[in-house]
Amino acid sequence: MRIGFYTASAVALLSFAAGSVSRAEPTLTSGVGLATCAKLGADLKPGGGLEHVPNALLFYWTQGYVSAANFFLLNKYVDYIDVSAVKEPVITQLVFDFCKANPDKKPISAIDKFIRDSQKMAAKKSDAIDPWEHKATLVATTDDEKWINQCVKDNKDEKVKPEVVLKYCTCMNNKMDNNETRSITQWEKTHVAERRACDREAGWR
Repeated sequence: MRIGFYTASAVALLSFAAGSVSRAEPTLTSGVGLATCAKLGADLKPGGGLEHVPNALLFYWTQGYVSAANFFLLNKYVDYIDVSAVKEPVITQLVFDFCKANPDKKPISAIDKFIRDSQKMAAKKSDAIDPWEHKATLVATTDDEKWINQCVKDNKDEKVKPEVVLKYCTCMNNKMDNNETRSITQWEKTHVAERRACDREAGWR
């Protein structure tokens, strides 16, 4: 009976958390942290521990969110938050108090502040990792995509990584006047200084 209650509670909580994010557009972040405080705050129970389902859902979501934040912190600032120091009673009370004072906001705002205020652990540059071996998209999504994509096409036979070519073409495009009618490939022939600067920035030549 107890398991059935927990399951029903979890399903209900997850359903409104998922419903808080539009399905019409791609999303960057999802989960119970994006539920409204008016909905989640009332279900939290400080002191109830992980046996109280809403507490558990919030805590495990926070662990994942902080872990994801650590990838950014490591690569940007060469430090991180000790995830083992993130405790359920602290998170539950933090979000409970925040939501009580801000029913119109979302729990993620409280967790973002928690991340900003948390003591960071020093790391080494060698600790920074990119397990996904991120590659830049080959299709630009700005108003200048026509010129950038043409530049990428013009350099498709060059023996360099596609992301380097894209970075170079984007750099060159940014240096060109908005009224320029020549392609990047044509323009670079008469703008040696700009070409060399973008070569260095992209790590090409």
